[in-house]
Amino acid sequence: MNPDSGYLLFDVLYNNDREVYPTEVRWGNYDLDWVLLSTCRYLNYFGSSTQLSRLKYMMAGAHEILGYETRMSEYRDSGRWLGQTLIGLFQTEARTFRYAWNNTAEAFQATGKVARTMYGPGNANEYLPGYGAHGAEPSPYPTSAVYLVDYTTS
Repeated sequence: MNPDSGYLLFDVLYNNDREVYPTEVRWGNYDLDWVLLSTCRYLNYFGSSTQLSRLKYMMAGAHEILGYETRMSEYRDSGRWLGQTLIGLFQTEARTFRYAWNNTAEAFQATGKVARTMYGPGNANEYLPGYGAHGAEPSPYPTSAVYLVDYTTS
């Protein structure tokens, strides 16, 4: 973690570190509230009850996890765009994580890419603290109540 930036950066340093699966991570812990996964297909194929049940472990303690259901392209300025949208630099007001994520996908991804937002009970449509409402701290324990909302770029 870069202490000056407030984010965690995962990088591929070894050949065996190319993939992270939902069953290998538990993001939330009351300190990591929102997770933005700018990576291909990390949040894909969650149509089955077995796969959806695995998500409850990832959501434990996290407010929202944002990623892509499809393949995507990485652009250097997409993170800056997302941050500026969250605090309202592109428009007259701050936007929610989901809106900012979808807006960033629309701005940087090709047509037909699916940006996915995953959230737990009471944590939909949250703002960055200090810029609008956000839900109560979710339980740090796995929950079966996991919701998915997709946005397809045009």
